[in-house]
Amino acid sequence: MKSTLSSIFLTLLIVSTLYLPISSAQDYTQWGLPEGAKARLGKGSINDMQYSPDGTILAVASSVGIWLYDAETYQDLALLTRDTEEVGNILFSPDGAILVSTETFGSIVLWDVATRKVKKVITDSSRSSAVLFSPDGKILGTTDFRTVHLWDARTGEPKHTLTGHTLRISSLSFSPDGRTLASGSDDTTIRLWDVTTGAHKKTLMGHTKSVSNIAFGPDGGTLMSVGGARTVHLWDITTGEIKKVLADGGMIRRGGTVQRGLFSADGGTFVTVSHNQTIYLWDTATGSLKRTLRNAFEMNEQVDKKVVNVSLSSDEKTLVIWRRGELIRLWNADTGKYKSLTKKDVGYVTSVALNPDGSTLATEDWPGYLRFWDISTGEHKKTAANQYFPINHHYAIEAGQDTTGIALSHKGDKLAAGAEDGTTYLWDAISRQQQPLIENVYESEYVWFIKVLFSPDEQTLASWSFPRYSAMHLWDVATGMHKRTFTGHTSTLTSVLFSPDGGTLATGSLDKTVRLWDVATGIHKETLKTHTAEVRAVSFSPDGKTLVSGGMDKIIRLWDPETGKAQQTFVGHTSGISSIVFSHDGQTLASGGMEGIIHLWDVEDGIQKRTFVGHADDILSLSFSADGLNLASTSTDSTVRLWDTSTGEQKKTLAAYKDTNWRTSFYTDGWALASRFQDGRVHTYGPFRKNVELWDLVTGQRLKILKGHTRRVVSVLFSTDGQTLASADDSGIVLLWDLTAILNMASEAQQCQ
Repeated sequence: MKSTLSSIFLTLLIVSTLYLPISSAQDYTQWGLPEGAKARLGKGSINDMQYSPDGTILAVASSVGIWLYDAETYQDLALLTRDTEEVGNILFSPDGAILVSTETFGSIVLWDVATRKVKKVITDSSRSSAVLFSPDGKILGTTDFRTVHLWDARTGEPKHTLTGHTLRISSLSFSPDGRTLASGSDDTTIRLWDVTTGAHKKTLMGHTKSVSNIAFGPDGGTLMSVGGARTVHLWDITTGEIKKVLADGGMIRRGGTVQRGLFSADGGTFVTVSHNQTIYLWDTATGSLKRTLRNAFEMNEQVDKKVVNVSLSSDEKTLVIWRRGELIRLWNADTGKYKSLTKKDVGYVTSVALNPDGSTLATEDWPGYLRFWDISTGEHKKTAANQYFPINHHYAIEAGQDTTGIALSHKGDKLAAGAEDGTTYLWDAISRQQQPLIENVYESEYVWFIKVLFSPDEQTLASWSFPRYSAMHLWDVATGMHKRTFTGHTSTLTSVLFSPDGGTLATGSLDKTVRLWDVATGIHKETLKTHTAEVRAVSFSPDGKTLVSGGMDKIIRLWDPETGKAQQTFVGHTSGISSIVFSHDGQTLASGGMEGIIHLWDVEDGIQKRTFVGHADDILSLSFSADGLNLASTSTDSTVRLWDTSTGEQKKTLAAYKDTNWRTSFYTDGWALASRFQDGRVHTYGPFRKNVELWDLVTGQRLKILKGHTRRVVSVLFSTDGQTLASADDSGIVLLWDLTAILNMASEAQQCQ
């Protein structure tokens, strides 16, 4: 029996992939790049995976596109991508010549596997819940809520539209000879259709609640159906009569609700999965119970409705049972004994796959590591690195912090990213090699968010956890080795900054202090303690001789970073201070408050020079132009504003969608470039969620829309030399953009208008 995309019975529900060694992973970063991008880091989070029928190709549906791998060598063969839609599920035709995929907004795409080209796009805005090939591969069946569509699988042309169900269709199944199609629905019925003519043949009635799963047995004369969560029916297709109800004697009722079922290859055994950790093996011919596997899988009572996935090895001796986020179980179907995997740290799986001959089990555990196992022995064969890093931006954005889980070096040639599992990754943007930092210092902690920062000389990387932990870790960029840990703060770090020469690290904290550290030796130099509330911002003057700090006590303090002595105090804010920055000549200080007001200060005499009023909420970031004549500000009010520092005039305001954040970058000629992205607090569907927009803040003109992400963009970052933009989405993909090329394209487009 052939498996379907959404289905049910023989589903492996495979959501993992095979990862290439670093040495062979350089080419894929250039495949299918959007206009203006120079590299893609990562291959995306995985939605589905399927082997070709002959087992030679592994197709992996990810947030980037469909990756094709050689199943023997694990070498990547191609990336199938179409525009910027995310692929949901995939399915090979029985002969392996066609690969069908579903996309985010409903399109169904037929790919020619040999040429790697699109054969046909079927538009289906309803997002089909079931897609499957007929056994001969000539017909493709899809569902459209209450309607079934049959298509010519070679041309994509429509053949028949099957109507009659009154509620949602949940599943489809072709008979082994391909002449009959069965559809199960929430209307409690099963309908049988003539595939050749599209005529309705018969309606099977007997369930009293929704029919969730259906499957033909290998002989084609028997149909299995699950309805009402507790009842499994075996039907005689010829007569339309119920042959057996497997709930006889209350077996299933005592065992909990039935989720799914599958036939063995010869059709002699039928397997059902129940919610209460029980697996039943039935004799298909008699309907008698052959074996019961108690405590067959892990179960958290709070999430007892999680889908249980079951796969049967080709020799029908091993059952693989798992639920997302829980431990995996292997059972010997003959003896009913549990088969353990030899490696103790299997972890909680997010996906499982059996290769075509059933000899190897692939598991993906959180957050994306693949492990391969010998099914017969349970021995661990191989562990492969993950192909994406899940960057958790959500909490920091919700907290109103101007923060990012990615960092670019000055020239944009190195990128660092912090993942949810506590691992910090380094990428070389030139060679496109990924290097996970060797020592995971957070491995025993639950990490919400890792923040990263390069030192000015790009030889050291700082990383720290947000918002729960107070330790700072330094890494050697060249080797990836952990250099040292700075401890001493008693609460969460809120701001971290290297001095201009990279010799000193300043850390502000919720514990109301600022600490100064010697980067080379790791020695704690000074603790600055005069703030009476949490410190939110720190900044060094360009010459490194002055450190400024501000926080919730509404006071700005200037310090000598060598001695730790207080120099000046600026008072004027009426709310907590969230952002502080020096002008490039060091003579002016800009500070932003949580009430949305910006103050300009004369550093030498401490006089307040000017106040900028316009923002309606917390100031996220401030940046001076090189000549000091302009100041750009971003805020949680979803605007970016440009100010004339000499007159106090607001020169330009760019407003965006609600809950959209901005990043700004000034260039040497004095004009500012602003980039916006939606941070995800408003969960709406639409193409703008996936795009990055470049704006000229001086003219207020949008210069370019950068399209390439298939998931919500959660962070953007300019390199300090202004040549590179990095954008990250919530699937762990980072795109590096060539700003010079993009701006040239934008200029040429304007000249042509």
